[in-house]
Amino acid sequence: MRTQADPFARVCKDFFLKALSVGRCRVEGIAKNFMTTGILRAETRGGDQKGATYGGKRKAVSNFLQHLKGRESHYGRNKTTKLYLPPSITSVRQLWNMFSQSASQPVQYEFFRRVFKHKFRIGFGSPKTDACSLCERVRNQIKAESDPLKKQSLMTELRIHKTRANVFYRLITEKREGLKIICFDHQQNQVLPKVPDQIAYYSRQLYMYNFTVVDCREDGALTRENVFIYTWKENDNPKNSPACASAVFHALRKIDMTGIDSVRLVSDACGGQNKNSTFLYMAGHWLSKHAPRDLKRIEMAFPVRGHSFLPCDRVFGVLEKQLRLKERIYDPKEYIEIYKRQGTVFVAGEDWDVLDFKEVSDRTLKKPLPIKIQDNKRFFIAKGKAVTVQTEPNYCNMINEPHIITKKGMSFSKNPVYVEQGVGISEAKRADMKKLMEEHAGEGWETDQRFEFVASVVSGRVNACPEEEESCSCLGEDQPADRL
Repeated sequence: MRTQADPFARVCKDFFLKALSVGRCRVEGIAKNFMTTGILRAETRGGDQKGATYGGKRKAVSNFLQHLKGRESHYGRNKTTKLYLPPSITSVRQLWNMFSQSASQPVQYEFFRRVFKHKFRIGFGSPKTDACSLCERVRNQIKAESDPLKKQSLMTELRIHKTRANVFYRLITEKREGLKIICFDHQQNQVLPKVPDQIAYYSRQLYMYNFTVVDCREDGALTRENVFIYTWKENDNPKNSPACASAVFHALRKIDMTGIDSVRLVSDACGGQNKNSTFLYMAGHWLSKHAPRDLKRIEMAFPVRGHSFLPCDRVFGVLEKQLRLKERIYDPKEYIEIYKRQGTVFVAGEDWDVLDFKEVSDRTLKKPLPIKIQDNKRFFIAKGKAVTVQTEPNYCNMINEPHIITKKGMSFSKNPVYVEQGVGISEAKRADMKKLMEEHAGEGWETDQRFEFVASVVSGRVNACPEEEESCSCLGEDQPADRL
């Protein structure tokens, strides 16, 4: 027995045994084991008596689940480790049946389910509705082809197509000092009024547009500080290239470009909105007149068709979940309140203006252009003595020469004109909205304050400009070109 004065002190054995209520044989056995091995014998009483029995089964289930092939959802808010299984696998019981067919030691369903639930982050995916048409077509051709040479050729075509898509995604996630990556896209049109009535499926309604710009970060986070939501209504402005270009132009002027020498703009390849001469002029105009002096180049990158999953889709996924919880929306302000939870919202006519970049690009750029827009995947707009544009058909090599695309004596310095808000709504759409509200709220619905906005659209009290008529006011060369 140890004391402070002496590491060991002799005590009476009988007193020691009675004081601790232990038997003589037990103490002698412990002492003998300590003298032989130099360590105390481990306590084996109590604890997990079944862990050793089920450890092998638990490990077998874990190994089975780890080898499942899943995919990350591109509709989540942030980067996540949760994987989604193919749509062909629909339940935990189906997985358990698959495991039982190949396992040497079958386990009970509840045991399998506990391991699946508490040790893994696995979900069940839904059938794809936005799959790549080329991928689907080539896969079906491979299944139907009997000629080995032709089948090999199709497999090579599919592999090259997927490789190009993967290279595009590396452009979105590239981390390099001095590079700023900005992604943007349109969400699916939202309707006003939004009501659960069955007749709404057959009625024309007013559209609410959401154009989202994301200032991509290295950690992939999406916050209200780096997500910019530009919104307007169908009766404010069309959903066209000047509106999209104006939103990106406003975002470029809002985003901090300190220490940045190159900006990469990433979007889908929609020719009517993003991939056109209007957008090229906007980028050249910002680069030449509003970009920091050290920023010398803008790159525009467009995806392989069918593989345009951008960070914006994560924002849209969260918004759509929240919108599904709200069955009735009668006013645009209700949409805006939901948008504000996910990003900084800019309302057209209040926080930013649509600028007619199409009109100024038509006056300034050569016709025809010395470059082919639709045939290329990347555009490089560089600032020097003059602003030049270089196009490339792929994501890796630089094979083409830069071109000056402005007319002789013209430059990108000309400011666009403001587009006055107000687009006419057709009488047929007004009639459908009126009929829908009568079915939804009954006669006299126009006097209810909840439906004030819908009533103003139906009666033509807001934005009563004639349909397809544009009204613009010019800016001076030195006037600011948007609201900040």
